[in-house]
Amino acid sequence: MSKYVLWRVLHAIPALLGVTVIIFVALRIMPGDPVSIMFGTQATKIRPEDRAKIEADLGLSAPWVVQSLTWLKDIGTGKLGTSFWRGIPWWTPGSRPQS
Repeated sequence: MSKYVLWRVLHAIPALLGVTVIIFVALRIMPGDPVSIMFGTQATKIRPEDRAKIEADLGLSAPWVVQSLTWLKDIGTGKLGTSFWRGIPWWTPGSRPQS
């Protein structure tokens, strides 16, 4: 039984890695960019140097390979990011709106 479980776990690792790569690529080839989404209709009013700083802060100015490796490392270590709108980590107590 333990041999079967070990076999299943070892085969799940490449599948999970493949899913993360597919998600990463899908997010990167979608039209638009995160800065434009963050600022909506005001995105056209952002100065180029401010846009470049925001992209650098978000890690978007790095090559795709570096971005994907950083993304995989962050997923593996549980660092799942900071809210664009609130500027706090997603796990901070009280970060979710109360219904």
